[in-house]
Amino acid sequence: MVIQRWQSVYLLLGFFAMILVCIRPFGMIMTPDGAIDAELVALDYPVFLIVNILTGLLLLIDIFLFKNLKLQRMVAAICLLLIIASAATAAIVLTSYGDLWQVTWYGAPVGIICAFICTLLARHRMGEDEKKLRSYDRLR
Repeated sequence: MVIQRWQSVYLLLGFFAMILVCIRPFGMIMTPDGAIDAELVALDYPVFLIVNILTGLLLLIDIFLFKNLKLQRMVAAICLLLIIASAATAAIVLTSYGDLWQVTWYGAPVGIICAFICTLLARHRMGEDEKKLRSYDRLR
């Protein structure tokens, strides 16, 4: 019986995407004439930074929980919820500036989307492995 560990690759990609979220700006504040006034970075907002660091650490820890598949799936579900919370926090920060903001699609929003998709794919692969293990147990 061979179980492919694609979920480890997906979780690692999700971890790198969360690092991207912590480093890159997630929005820009524009002046009324259209010039860039400031970039919004996770380091300036502690709640956003803490949620992103916690999500990244959980994704990294989740790679090494392969011996307990149910726990690994639960941690991946928690990571999905934290990624959604991270996106909601970024949206709240951006809307607090009124109409003077613009999303930067070269940084954190792309990282949040990639981390969500990678974690979702990893969770799906964990389910596939669980089905495969159950079918082999049934044959024994």
